[in-house]
Amino acid sequence: MALKLEDIGKIAAQVLKKMVQLKSAKFNDLADEGITATQAKNAFGRLESMGLMQSPTEFRGPWKITPKGVALVIGRPDPQPQPQPEPQPEPQPEPEPEPEPQPEPQPQPQPEPQTMRITNQQAAEIMAAMEFQTALDHVRARLSVHQIPARAAYTYWQILEVLPKPLVDALMPITQLVDE
Repeated sequence: MALKLEDIGKIAAQVLKKMVQLKSAKFNDLADEGITATQAKNAFGRLESMGLMQSPTEFRGPWKITPKGVALVIGRPDPQPQPQPEPQPEPQPEPEPEPEPQPEPQPQPQPEPQTMRITNQQAAEIMAAMEFQTALDHVRARLSVHQIPARAAYTYWQILEVLPKPLVDALMPITQLVDE
């Protein structure tokens, strides 16, 4: 069954008729036909999917109507695709001589992994940091369960004022909970 102009919709048909006159256009070029840029964009996309329009070949370039689109508007049957000439067979290249077999490369010995040694002081610092994080997580969990009384928040802010900057920064997650 052949495609008819009525089959593509009212706006798409208007767009296609105008495109026969213009040969190429952008979305805004159809405003004098009472078609918004959005309607034109949608129609262009639908018509392109049907093979009736061709999208721009350059950035923000004009859309073009295809011969199939012109044929639909003027009422001629779809143009028949031109037969492609049969490709000429390529001459067979001469086979290349087989390469000489290469000896298999010997696998490189893997270096033994080095064990990392840390001092007792470094281990103590790591443990202290882990304990601090655990304590912060515990405080966060307790703070998120209940609302903080105004008096406790006031006291917390007074304590923060006298603490050194690194400690205030470390307490930032708790400070955010107190602010809520």
